[in-house]
Amino acid sequence: MCRRMFEDHELHEMLKNKRFDVVLSETFDFCGLYLADYLEMPALISVYTGSRLNALTNALGEPSIIHYFPGTYIRHN
Repeated sequence: MCRRMFEDHELHEMLKNKRFDVVLSETFDFCGLYLADYLEMPALISVYTGSRLNALTNALGEPSIIHYFPGTYIRHN
């Protein structure tokens, strides 16, 4: 998949011609990160689309969103 993105020159031209202000890319899929750099996009926001363990969010200093989006290992009653 990553190779196809880099070999698809039509995709490159289309993305450059659209003149996007920002690229959103999945943190653990490096293809999007590399493609944004390769195409010299002006800004990049790396996003994580999975659920995190509540203990990890505390360690990272992020507020707990447990009342909005329960973690993977939380029991539901």
